[in-house]
Amino acid sequence: MKAAQNQLNAKQSNEFKSIMRLLEAKDYKKGLKNSEKLLEQVPDNQEVVSLKAIFMYYNDEHEAGLSLAQQAVFKNLASDFCWHIYGLIQKEEKNYIQAVKCFIQAINKGEENLQLIRDTANLSIHIRDFEGNSQLRHKLLNSKSGMIVNWVGFIVSQHLIGDYKSAFNAIKLTEEIIKKDYQNPIKKVEINEFKLYQIQLAIEAKELQRAKQYINEFKNDISDQVSYYELQYELYIRLGENRNAIESVKQLLQLQPQNWKYYEMLQKVDPQVDLTIYDNTLVQGRLLAQQSGESFKNSFSLFIDPFFQKSLPSLFKEIKHLYFDPYKIEIMQKAFEYYLNKNSMQQLWALMLLSQHYYQIKDYTISLDFINKAIQHTTTIPELYLIKAKVLNKMQKFQEAYEIANKARLLDLSDRYLNNQTIKYALQANMIYLSQELLNLFLKDDSNPYDLQMIWFELNIGKVLLRLNYLGPALQQFNLIFKYFQEQYDDQLDFYQYSLRRFTLRSLLQMINAMDKRYDSKYFIQSAGLMIQALERLKSKIQEQGRLEQKKLTPKEKKMLAKQQQKEQEEKKLKEQFSIEGHIFSKEIQKKYDLSGEQLLSQLKTSEDINKMQNRFAQVLIHTNFKNKEVNFQAFKQLVSLYINQQRPLLCAKLLNKLRCNQTEQNQILNHKYQLLLIQFLNQYQGVLQPCIKEYQQDLIQFDSQFWDCVQIRSQLDLTIKRHCESIIKGIRFEENLESDDLEFLKEYPLAKTNNPYFVFDPNIEWQNQQIKEYLEKQQTQPM
Repeated sequence: MKAAQNQLNAKQSNEFKSIMRLLEAKDYKKGLKNSEKLLEQVPDNQEVVSLKAIFMYYNDEHEAGLSLAQQAVFKNLASDFCWHIYGLIQKEEKNYIQAVKCFIQAINKGEENLQLIRDTANLSIHIRDFEGNSQLRHKLLNSKSGMIVNWVGFIVSQHLIGDYKSAFNAIKLTEEIIKKDYQNPIKKVEINEFKLYQIQLAIEAKELQRAKQYINEFKNDISDQVSYYELQYELYIRLGENRNAIESVKQLLQLQPQNWKYYEMLQKVDPQVDLTIYDNTLVQGRLLAQQSGESFKNSFSLFIDPFFQKSLPSLFKEIKHLYFDPYKIEIMQKAFEYYLNKNSMQQLWALMLLSQHYYQIKDYTISLDFINKAIQHTTTIPELYLIKAKVLNKMQKFQEAYEIANKARLLDLSDRYLNNQTIKYALQANMIYLSQELLNLFLKDDSNPYDLQMIWFELNIGKVLLRLNYLGPALQQFNLIFKYFQEQYDDQLDFYQYSLRRFTLRSLLQMINAMDKRYDSKYFIQSAGLMIQALERLKSKIQEQGRLEQKKLTPKEKKMLAKQQQKEQEEKKLKEQFSIEGHIFSKEIQKKYDLSGEQLLSQLKTSEDINKMQNRFAQVLIHTNFKNKEVNFQAFKQLVSLYINQQRPLLCAKLLNKLRCNQTEQNQILNHKYQLLLIQFLNQYQGVLQPCIKEYQQDLIQFDSQFWDCVQIRSQLDLTIKRHCESIIKGIRFEENLESDDLEFLKEYPLAKTNNPYFVFDPNIEWQNQQIKEYLEKQQTQPM
């Protein structure tokens, strides 16, 4: 970073250079002090002002530093130094687009700065400005054409903008430079990566003959055989050379015989292939799905018998995919029952499999009976207790599920998986303190789940806090998860230049693609949906308080206010007992991550603040797509009321498509209710965007009646939703008195009147406190 110091005398210029060295050494306090002293001598020198600005920023005066740097730029638009400093602060603020604009100005106005050009090129990839990256890489190449890394960067830049001809020409020249560079010979692993990249590039460019030539020429240079044969297979498929494609996939099967993807690839090019020649349990288990009748019965018996003979408990995972066919379910059940009359060990596995079988067909009572018999038979197998805990969890017996899972954990205290499963069941029973203690057993000294970004744990903690209506702490858990996904994106910056130096160009392209889809994750979709739900509850609470404060209270409202205050007192008492704020983690960690949510709540004082936060999550969530439709639906349904209340017809239309795409047999009735709400809003909309949503408008009564004619009502919740749909069509408020202990009912109607621990007050608190007390006593009595 160079500064034009024509306004400074020799002494001041030396002082300026010493301040620059302090910036490089990250001595920000001394740098700020010295820059202020120099500024007293030259108050109009905007480059010194810029230096002061960045020192202020690094001394936690973020807003003042940013504002001062901006002023310095406006007062000296011709200074590349001022633009550079302003860009660095924007980069620290994670305003990457603004940072790139500032750096471009610095490059254009100043002397050639290769480091700045290189950093700006990497930042251009980061914001997916591939055209800008191409121009900067070309500038680097012109300046230092002898450096191989500049050629590699240029090749990738041309690839990203689709200029394959320039990329191939650059590759040819790069290889000539590599051959002449005897002082820094390229490593074998780097040759492997570069050759594979060239093949992939030729296939993407649809230059298939060139790719075929590369496949033959580079075979001896490539050590990654799996990637080589995968690319070879893809090439032959595109060329229509199925025989060669078959040979490629057979090579892959020799390398990885347990990878089902390769068997599917083989079936794609040779539909008549006989997979029974492959003698492994993966293929045999998958082929059972293609059989029926007596053939399936005989094959299934032959398939499961070795598992019983060798006492392998993993059988159920191999046959789980067969449960879509009712006929096969009956055959499998009889096959398991056959082993009840065999020797003792085979009886045990039969009992375990029958329990898993009934769990899969959702007959939890019989499943529980079988697993109890299995545990009576042998009490020392952890897997049996985990199956029982799983069944009890489905039966909503969360306390018992935790106790059984804990028995499994105690059988093998060194097993991290058993410990983690116990934690999950403890959180289902709302046991935050105990779950933290269990987690701490496998953490090293001074580490915690927030430093380690243990999303699964934080998500489940957030769910508990939301169930107990502790909105501040719950919101912060979901907010932390959102920050982790943002940090993943920021971490790319360290990888771009590394990939170019190490020739891992295919990995670079995979990372760019993966980061563009980073939000298509179960954890993000779940946490975003729950965040929007929690914010909606907070908004309702703020609005209700505002209404009560604005007018005189009627006797009924006084009673309501007293009830609300009593509830807040109960929550406060529960919080003290339950030690939700009293984490096992230090006060420093609680403050660092704002685990109480106080800082976050201070930013959410009005409905407008909450709407901004909801939209921040919603604008990402609406574009996500996870492979599990149920996960998607549970999150997308939280957007319905948000978009309707904000009068956003185009997003409502997009959301309607999302709900239709994620409709399953499990959620179809609930899904219909939300579709009905959206269609009603779109029918009533009269704004300028009406022509854009016309195709989504339809007769509400007809849409509703056609749906209920094709659906069977199976539960009280289904009946309630049907009555709710009738209220929507009639345009009247749904005011049915909702009372239920059913968890599914409460998930859909969380304001229902109930004594269920998930939404009002936890009656198990005494039992939980006793568990904590016993656990702590046990910890104290254990020898050091």
